[in-house]
Amino acid sequence: MKTIVCFGAFDGLDEGHKAYLDEARSLGESLLVALESDRSVLARNGQLPGNGEQLRRERLEAARAADEIRISEREDLLNLLQETRPDVIFLPFYETALARQLEEALSESSSKWEIALSKPFPVDTLQNDSTSVDGHDSLPL
Repeated sequence: MKTIVCFGAFDGLDEGHKAYLDEARSLGESLLVALESDRSVLARNGQLPGNGEQLRRERLEAARAADEIRISEREDLLNLLQETRPDVIFLPFYETALARQLEEALSESSSKWEIALSKPFPVDTLQNDSTSVDGHDSLPL
């Protein structure tokens, strides 16, 4: 079974998020969403997301957006990847710097990692989201 993992805050689940999640799901049979915790969003952006992590999780669950949803700390994402060993790590199209950073960090792993970027979508569809779109978003690796 091909497993896909994607990351995000998914604050205010909108059409852009849904398109991103649908594309991720189309790549495999099982989708794991690593939902960024309130603490991680606060540390990265200097403010809490508009919706708390439990509400964001409930909305993803209600939308049946993923087979599994884990609230995750950004600094623990490498551990999550090594624990779950997904076939594909799926990122938004604008996260090219993060994709390169993950490729470097995971290059010494014995697992085969495929990193895929989503098709471009209008960034303004990410209403009230707390993710970076300027290419400066990164993991503390």
